[in-house]
Amino acid sequence: MGWSQQLCEIVKRRRVPYCDYKQFLLSDHSGAGNADPCNFSGIFKTLFAYDGYINTVLLKLGLIGERINWLGDVHTAKAIIILALIWRWTGYNMVFYLAGLQNIDDSLYEAAKIDGASLFAIFRKITIPLLRPTILLTTIMSINGTLQLFDESVNLTGGGPANSTLTMSHYIYKASFEYNPQFGYAAAMSYVIFIMVAILSFVQMKVGDKR
Repeated sequence: MGWSQQLCEIVKRRRVPYCDYKQFLLSDHSGAGNADPCNFSGIFKTLFAYDGYINTVLLKLGLIGERINWLGDVHTAKAIIILALIWRWTGYNMVFYLAGLQNIDDSLYEAAKIDGASLFAIFRKITIPLLRPTILLTTIMSINGTLQLFDESVNLTGGGPANSTLTMSHYIYKASFEYNPQFGYAAAMSYVIFIMVAILSFVQMKVGDKR
């Protein structure tokens, strides 16, 4: 969410060279959220394979002494999934923040500058409060999506190594179809996730509603 908001500030304030800048930034990143998980997972698996492009480049630059098994190490596998999630969803959230920023009247910023407000004060006193509904929406969607994370775990690492990247949804799938089938147990876990999502959404809406 933070990356999305900062990118939107850059776009809205035209801090990038004009070359149809909004379409340039949004066309690539906003479509990533709708990308087929198998396709983008294949790209990341190819890049971070043991003999993949990332290892080759790092070896050529002398930054590593030997190839790294990115997807076979507990810590780096988690990092790759986080990187994939950032790439996939930053642009999607950016669309919401850009829409919210465009609805803020520029006269508010102009009045604040005339009064001598700093950029940080403007951001804290004007931008953040007026973006509160958007921040609340993206926070709820992001947390709910994380609790239901499945595609990246399945397609990138298969839940490994040593189940270190196994998510709740992936575990439910395995409990239903790969391990000794326990459909009742898997259904119970699904209800637990549903209740967790409902409770977290309710709490976030109560905390975020300052009307």
